[in-house]
Amino acid sequence: MIEKQELLEILNNNYEKIFTDATFHRDGGSLSYIVFSNEDKYFLRVIRPEMLATAYQAIDIHTFLQVCNFAVPPIVFTKDDQSFITRKTDGKINLLVLYEYIEGKEPSNGDIENVGELIAKLHNIMESYPKELKNRDKHFFIDRYVDILRSKNDHTVGEYERLGNMLWGKVKDLPKGFCHCDLYSGNIMKSDNGKLYVLDFDTSCNGFPMYDITLFCNETDYFAYSDEKFHESELSLQHFLKGYMKHRNLTEEEIQAFYYFQVIYHFQLQATIVEIYGIDCNPDDFEDKQLDWITSWMNKAEQEKGIVFYI
Repeated sequence: MIEKQELLEILNNNYEKIFTDATFHRDGGSLSYIVFSNEDKYFLRVIRPEMLATAYQAIDIHTFLQVCNFAVPPIVFTKDDQSFITRKTDGKINLLVLYEYIEGKEPSNGDIENVGELIAKLHNIMESYPKELKNRDKHFFIDRYVDILRSKNDHTVGEYERLGNMLWGKVKDLPKGFCHCDLYSGNIMKSDNGKLYVLDFDTSCNGFPMYDITLFCNETDYFAYSDEKFHESELSLQHFLKGYMKHRNLTEEEIQAFYYFQVIYHFQLQATIVEIYGIDCNPDDFEDKQLDWITSWMNKAEQEKGIVFYI
């Protein structure tokens, strides 16, 4: 954390406004603060050195979208017209990004169609992003997790490798383009006046646009499969596509890939969790239970939708 007086000094040295108070908000990977310029409230994000590899492009994407009048929380620019401040301490760098403060919450089920429209517009606008995006391939989506299991000598590694190769074969030739890659409902905010905003571009990449749709429409419990949640996810997808396809087309192969990407999500997320919390963060039977979840999902998709996984 940064002491309040130092934080206010940094802000007052770099912005036109005079900041008078700051309160710590939360530690969510980055540190966040609520800062005040008299009665006006702002949101400050302090990005740790460990996140710099993705932070610069994330800020650049956010700034690009802001200039394009897309619905992102507006960044407040410095006196020098910069989108962030660089703070160097003990040889380490933090980036400080100041945003206008927006009161809001996650969207509800009634907002899903509108979110679909918003994400279609995001995907369309990002086709004109002028810089090269980081490419996410099989290593990111599949092989990171298989490699982790192999390093643990886990008895499930062979089955996960077989599953991963099959799944990648199903999606690898789908259309690629801008992918937010972390588009769960917590990264969409509905303001008190009803406007929807997209947050957090740290994982953005050149990937599969359909992966974004899958993540937002995922209503399942990550730890416990149920048929009810399978159907809720399908219903969410139907509402989302009503909005999305007003602005952007999808092939039937892309829509069908919803069922493949739901499983791939378990590879991708689990690898990320282990990278953050350590190789021994899960109980011994976790991988077996995840295989049960995956098998149940695939069986349901095959029985009800005729989705082919293995040939």
